[in-house]
Amino acid sequence: MDFEKAFSDFIDNTEYDEAQSALFKITREAFKAGFKAAQNSPPPKNKILEINATKAECFKIHSALLTYYFMNKI
Repeated sequence: MDFEKAFSDFIDNTEYDEAQSALFKITREAFKAGFKAAQNSPPPKNKILEINATKAECFKIHSALLTYYFMNKI
């Protein structure tokens, strides 16, 4: 199986949709918490976050977030 076919099969899967939804919910909740902490002020126009992590570290973070979501069903 070539890469494009394998990737297409992966993103057409229900589990991918659930994971994508989980990441959206986590991102929304994090933004909401930051918004409240900033006393309902919108974020600044300049860069507000910079992640300095390797791909392997990003994968571990991503995996941990998904595990947290599926264990807690946010």
